[in-house]
Amino acid sequence: MIKICCRCKNELDSSCFDKDCHNKDGYQGQCKSCRRISRSKPKAQIVDVDGEIWKDIIGYEGLYQVSNKGRVKSLDRMVLSRFGDRRILRRGNIIVPTGKKRYLLVKLCRDGELVTRSLHKIVAIHFVDNPFNLPDVNHKDGVKSHNWSDNLEWSTESDNQLHAIRMGLQKTKLSLDDIHRCQKMRKDGMKIIDISKIIGGVSAAHIGRIISGKHMKRFNI
Repeated sequence: MIKICCRCKNELDSSCFDKDCHNKDGYQGQCKSCRRISRSKPKAQIVDVDGEIWKDIIGYEGLYQVSNKGRVKSLDRMVLSRFGDRRILRRGNIIVPTGKKRYLLVKLCRDGELVTRSLHKIVAIHFVDNPFNLPDVNHKDGVKSHNWSDNLEWSTESDNQLHAIRMGLQKTKLSLDDIHRCQKMRKDGMKIIDISKIIGGVSAAHIGRIISGKHMKRFNI
C-alpha cells in the first residue's frame, strides 16, 4: 500500500508509517521520519544582532548566508534522509567556526562537497569594498576572532605584516624605520643581498621575507 505523508508529501510504502486505529486507513498521517522531527526539541530561533545584515554567500545561494557581524548560518532546506529513501526538512542554524589558534574557519557543503573557508575573508568579500583588488584581509585591531566587517580591511601581504609588527603580533629585531628603508631600497631596484649588507646583522632571506610579506607566521630575525 502506497501512502502520501501529509508533511513531507513523499509517496511511501505503508511500512514507513506508524499504525493508528483512529484513522480510516489505519495509519498515521505523517511518516515515521517526520514524526521523529516533530517530536524532537526545536532549534533555537536565530536572533539578529543590532544592525546585522545577511547576504547569500556567493556560490552557496539558498544554502548559507553571512552577516556583517561575522556570523554564518545555514538556511532551511530539504535534504535526503539518512537512508536516502525520502526528503526531509533540515532547519537552518548558526555555523560554529573552528580554528581558535589562528583565523576562524567555517565548513560549507554543496552537492556533497565539503569546503573549509576563512570566516574573515567571507565577510570581507561580501561587505568590504576592494577597489584595488588587494589579495589579503587585515584585522584592524589585531584580534583574529573579531570578524565584524567594520574591523576588516583589504591589504597587501607586506602591509598586513607591517600592521602585525605595529600591533606587537610579530617580533623582529628591525625597527619599522628599518623595514621602510628596506622596502624603499628594493623599490629603487637594489638587490636583496646588497640591502642585507647595508642593514647589517640580518640575512638576505629574512630581508626578502619582510619585503615580500610572504611569511605570515611569527618569526625572530
